Amino acid sequence: MSEKDGGGGFLSGFVVGGLAGAAIAMLLTPRPGEETRTMLAEQSSRMRSCVADMPYPESLEDMAGLAASQSDQLRGRGASALEAQVAAVQDVVKIIQEQVHELLEEKKSRVQEAVEEGKQAAAKTKEELLQKIETDARS
Repeated sequence: MSEKDGGGGFLSGFVVGGLAGAAIAMLLTPRPGEETRTMLAEQSSRMRSCVADMPYPESLEDMAGLAASQSDQLRGRGASALEAQVAAVQDVVKIIQEQVHELLEEKKSRVQEAVEEGKQAAAKTKEELLQKIETDARS
């Protein structure tokens, strides 16, 4: 590839090679003639559309600029997707934290109730023992 053609020759060769390969593959596939011709026409039309839509760089610098631009677009999409995933994870973490807080509050309440019941049972037992001691002391 010379400096003059700036990579355009390579791109053209690539497209022409792809078209030739596709045509040969279709011709070698066992199908009725009419079906093969229809498929070739459709593929040819699709390839023309693809090539017509492709930006055609005039030089290697243009090709590098195009690649850099597409890289920036992909990086931007990746960053957006990452930000969306981070936000989703943060939402899930917040929900889990709230659920854990509620669960801890519930368990704390149950423990406090059990402690209070234990204190009441201890006071009752103490009262009963004191009464028994008084009764035994009188007898």
